[in-house]
Amino acid sequence: MEPPVTGREIAALQVQVTELGKDLTALQLDTRVWQKQHHIEHQTERRERIAGRRWVVGTLIAVLVLLVAVLGLVLSVAARIR
Repeated sequence: MEPPVTGREIAALQVQVTELGKDLTALQLDTRVWQKQHHIEHQTERRERIAGRRWVVGTLIAVLVLLVAVLGLVLSVAARIR
């Protein structure tokens, strides 16, 4: 048989529970801050990827236009030589 619980033990337990509540609240705030920063990082990375794709597409279009222009010039010169 166990001895009865004393007032000191209950007070110590109450302090521990109170501290646990404070720690959990701090952890929850830290987690929210981390999640918000993580979300912002994802948004920034997404914007950078989109901008990078736009540069690639624009460059490819410019190269294709240049190739078509050169091909037209070559065909024009070839037609005049004959």
